[in-house]
Amino acid sequence: MNVKEFFEKRKLRKFIQKVRAELKERYGGLGPYTYPQVKSTLKGIGSSSQYRDFAYVLFCDPGELEKCGLNSVDISRMSVAAGKIDSQAGHCGSLGGGFGGGDSVGSD
Repeated sequence: MNVKEFFEKRKLRKFIQKVRAELKERYGGLGPYTYPQVKSTLKGIGSSSQYRDFAYVLFCDPGELEKCGLNSVDISRMSVAAGKIDSQAGHCGSLGGGFGGGDSVGSD
């Protein structure tokens, strides 16, 4: 991995952690969240549009993803990429359900 990739992954990982914490504070730790909840949270934290779609894929209910304007190819591609980055940060779960809400698997 080159330096640029390292910093991009690090930036995305921090973004995911920030969105997860804010969603948990606003709506509780039990995801998945609705499209309006995620959209409002992103606006509230002042996030750039650079990683916005990753947040929708990770934290929205799968049935809500159509409202985000994402096609199935985008969703699949981002799910794999974000899942790898999020799992490297020590979080477990399934996309569109357990990823965004609550704690890591195995924690009490």
